[in-house]
Amino acid sequence: MITINILRVYLEITNVEKKLTDEQVQYLHEYYTMNQIPEPIEIDAIAKHWNIDDFDLSNWFFSRYMIDRAVEQRRFEAKRIAA
Repeated sequence: MITINILRVYLEITNVEKKLTDEQVQYLHEYYTMNQIPEPIEIDAIAKHWNIDDFDLSNWFFSRYMIDRAVEQRRFEAKRIAA
């Protein structure tokens, strides 16, 4: 079940990124490394600056965060099992 959910979340990121330019995607990745959970006002500012739908942008940040948490959880479980 977790794998299916991760796949769905990954597809959400992919669908949003298909609508963006390479420069926009690069900016989002760089911004995410500095701030994984931006406030709504920050998302609105990014959306206006890059002319991106704010709903898509919110989904992108949320989906990216969920994938990172799932990866962390799997690493934790793998270490626990290996110990």
